[in-house]
Amino acid sequence: MCVRRESNGFQKSLMPIRNDFYYVSGKTGFALEEPLSELPAYFDPWVAILKDADDLLKRHKLRAKVDKLPVLDHWNLNGYKQLRLGRVILCLLTQAYAWQDGDGGIPEVRCY
Repeated sequence: MCVRRESNGFQKSLMPIRNDFYYVSGKTGFALEEPLSELPAYFDPWVAILKDADDLLKRHKLRAKVDKLPVLDHWNLNGYKQLRLGRVILCLLTQAYAWQDGDGGIPEVRCY
């Protein structure tokens, strides 16, 4: 990045930042102004577990449900908003999976 040091000690970018390129809103920052609340029906298996996560965590059953999930093709997500919602759902499921049993029960996960 090209920067110039100002007389007050601060740096000033010589290149303008395009907020639209990074999906940054002057009103909401990095939060979407009009976020999606649903994904296509193809992703219902992810959403169903997330909607039931509280109960599944209390009963220590979330990991078993996630382990049975089918592998879904992310190419079925269309556009930035669907990709972003899909990523949020997977992040929440991953955190719930990892911390289902608290500090004492962090699973060993192997990637295949």
